[in-house]
Amino acid sequence: MGVVLTSLVLFGQVAAGGGGGQGATPAGRYRALVKDWEAYSERATKEAAEATTDEAKRRFSEENVRVTHALGVRALELARAYPNDPAARDALLWVTRHGYRPETTGAWKLLTAGYLDSKGIEQACRDTRRDVASNPALAERFLRGVIDKNPHREVKGQACFALAVLLNFRAEALRVWPPDDLAHFKSLLKTPEDRAVYRDRTADDLAREAEGLYERVVAEFADLKDFRGRALGERSKGELNELRNLAVGKVAPEIEGEDADGRAFKLSDYRGKVVVLTFSGNWCGPCRAMYPEERALVERLKGKPFALLSVNTDADRETLKKSVASGDVTWRCWWDGEPGGPICTRWGIEGFPTVHVIDHRGVIRFKGIEGGDRLKAAVDSLLADVKPADAP
Repeated sequence: MGVVLTSLVLFGQVAAGGGGGQGATPAGRYRALVKDWEAYSERATKEAAEATTDEAKRRFSEENVRVTHALGVRALELARAYPNDPAARDALLWVTRHGYRPETTGAWKLLTAGYLDSKGIEQACRDTRRDVASNPALAERFLRGVIDKNPHREVKGQACFALAVLLNFRAEALRVWPPDDLAHFKSLLKTPEDRAVYRDRTADDLAREAEGLYERVVAEFADLKDFRGRALGERSKGELNELRNLAVGKVAPEIEGEDADGRAFKLSDYRGKVVVLTFSGNWCGPCRAMYPEERALVERLKGKPFALLSVNTDADRETLKKSVASGDVTWRCWWDGEPGGPICTRWGIEGFPTVHVIDHRGVIRFKGIEGGDRLKAAVDSLLADVKPADAP
């Protein structure tokens, strides 16, 4: 059966309720929803590999959205029909993890209205990260309600950390995004409430509240783990270091580690050069998409007081070595072992790729520039400030 036809048949089953049936118990209906999602995910993995033409990829992507929306609608119907049943909470958690707007909007509203004091909603606190753009006001309202009302330590701790991340993101956006980019982002926010969260407070106000929340996590919830098993206390310390010591205008802290071949080197070895520092990995599609531009930048500035350096987050050092050997990566990288490795943790890295531009004196001058003309212009402006006596 062809890729699209197979998906359409499954979509019909999903939209119809799969094997759940309207007369099933709430728990049975939720199990049926999960079973349909797992069946689709398994089939979609194979069909994605078979979709080799642009048209097939487009149709597959559209079908994926339709299936996910259909399942989201089923989950919300279940939650609304049985508001006091544990399956309702589980259905809402499924939507926050897998769904799209508008279903996620409904899920956040229902969770805020009826589940702020519930046990087991720590997953939803973590999932606010994926909804920070599409439902910022609802995500913030939910997290503040959990912190205020939830009696369970695991849930409250996850909410504290998640709200700190959300506020820190907003502060960074206000500080580093150029006006056109910020205006475009705000244009994507659909409601007055969503738009208000990006204009009612200053970046400094947001950063101060985020700092207080990170300090609370270190003091009260340090042993709790994130979805990768990393301690929230260590992650919060990294975020506090980022807030206090990694702001634009601060001298970049030292980085020490090993490259792909196990040779030790330090960030300070490149003092006197303009440095583009990226946090990247082959596991990250947007990171790999930057490789051609990064190679071109290295080639264009050959012989200049410039260096491109990366903190690589592939789990296996051999993956990095293959990238270097193939010529995909033509610059030196520290190998950090995973996205939550020690360098990334100390630098408070939340997303990939992340880019810092450092001047020849070691001062962070730009953050959040992910390639394009802005990165080229930033580097060229800093190179223009380097005098012959400054270069190594």
